[in-house]
Amino acid sequence: MSEPLAITHPANEEDELSASELRRYIRNAPLSRQTVGFFSLFGEVYTTVFGIAVLLVASYSLVGNIRSSYLAGASASDSHLVQQLDPLVPGPVAWAVVLLAALAATVLLSSRLGPAHLDTPHTQWLLPLPASRRALLQPAVIRSAALVTVVGAVLGSLLAVLESPVLSPTNIGLAVASNAGLFLCGFVLAQLAQSFAWGTLLGRLVMAVLGALTLLGLFSALGLPLLGNWLLALPSSWPVLAASGQLWAALLLPIGIVVLPVSLIWVPRITTRSLREHSARASLVRSSIVSMDSTSLSSSLGSAERTGERSNRSRLLLAAEPGTVLLRADALRYFRHPGRLVMVAALGVIPAIGRAFMGGNSPWPVVILLLICGLLAVSSVANPLKLNALNPILDELLPLAPGTVRKLHAVVPAVLLLLWAALTFGLLWLTGVGSLTFFLAALLAGPALAGAALRGAYKKAADWSQPAIATPSGALPAGVAAQFLAGPDLAAIVLAPVLISLIAGAAADLLLPIQLALSAIVLLVVTRNRSK
Repeated sequence: MSEPLAITHPANEEDELSASELRRYIRNAPLSRQTVGFFSLFGEVYTTVFGIAVLLVASYSLVGNIRSSYLAGASASDSHLVQQLDPLVPGPVAWAVVLLAALAATVLLSSRLGPAHLDTPHTQWLLPLPASRRALLQPAVIRSAALVTVVGAVLGSLLAVLESPVLSPTNIGLAVASNAGLFLCGFVLAQLAQSFAWGTLLGRLVMAVLGALTLLGLFSALGLPLLGNWLLALPSSWPVLAASGQLWAALLLPIGIVVLPVSLIWVPRITTRSLREHSARASLVRSSIVSMDSTSLSSSLGSAERTGERSNRSRLLLAAEPGTVLLRADALRYFRHPGRLVMVAALGVIPAIGRAFMGGNSPWPVVILLLICGLLAVSSVANPLKLNALNPILDELLPLAPGTVRKLHAVVPAVLLLLWAALTFGLLWLTGVGSLTFFLAALLAGPALAGAALRGAYKKAADWSQPAIATPSGALPAGVAAQFLAGPDLAAIVLAPVLISLIAGAAADLLLPIQLALSAIVLLVVTRNRSK
């Protein structure tokens, strides 16, 4: 009987791949199987952007027609929803708050995604290999550090242009260098927290800073001068001093360049568990971007769901009608993650804070802040609905019609977004933006935003049956732009009458019936019974 043949690998020890060769092979392998060109994605994005531009032009024309028609007979005092307001916070102090908030958000985002991370499949394949972990992770850390530095430089240039008393190349260069170094130092702090397993503590401290800034900004918007020059003493405010010509404030950039290589020494200390957790979260963010799912993207960037006290709270679901059971279950999904409710409340305060910082009588800053905060609030409220849409066990067990289930799921988001609208537009009214008619129209728009949350949570999954679009960032499905806009598009439509009236300058009596009809139509269409 012949002996079995020995199967040997043709490569010897000298042919083993290094860490850089492994990364290069993994990066280039998917691109060799490209089926649809990158220009297909470019054409789709171009079509979407062109459609948005046409819509904006049409909206601007509509605003002009509104102003010339039913606002022509209004008096001067009634034709301005945005009253003149002097900034309640000095310019340097306001920029100090903005820079500190931006730095805290960057550190928090870097800490949650992990300065050092790999894709989930790469984590499973590459970490067990006898390759240097520092060589595998160091390029990803350097790329992330470069990206954060560029973001800081862009914000520093904006600071120099808007705040510098003398717009000179020297002041612009000092502000850019100082702010880039500030953001680089923040990234190094997140890197060290990952290396020494301080990520949870750092996240809590950063969230406390953001919460304190929000409260201080709210007090300033209400007329309490708690924000003062003491903020300029913090290192996060050095770019403000650099924009005024202080040379020493630009030392943040060389400090960041020096401490970054030092932080790379402790990269091998990162545990495999930490790498897998951060890689899984980064992969969720990447897949959310690939599938253009804004709801999943917001959920991926957020913190994990709280699971404590679930058995005790579940007793609230007993001995109740089916509809009440469903409403209580939806409420528990939000109460188990109170950070999401705090975020919605913070998004309701930000427009008034921005109004207090900028002042003036232009409606455009308020419109932009309202639109951004409204879209983020809808996306945050839609996260629990997304989980329910992916696993509708309770919906199928309860003896309720599908249309009734959809209507019941809209109740809790409608209440939350109604409270968000009352908080947002009430604070704006206190800062000189709004009127009674405008405020009532905003309250009518609040519950209809729940329809946008439902649309974003229950939208169809990406269609992978058609040829995928191969890009350096991964394969993209067809129709990515439409996937991303499902939900935010309806939120913008719901807020359109309020925003158009704000741009036009007055809230006519016709605004209330228009907003009421639009909100009712949106809720009826989104909550109607539809097949799978």
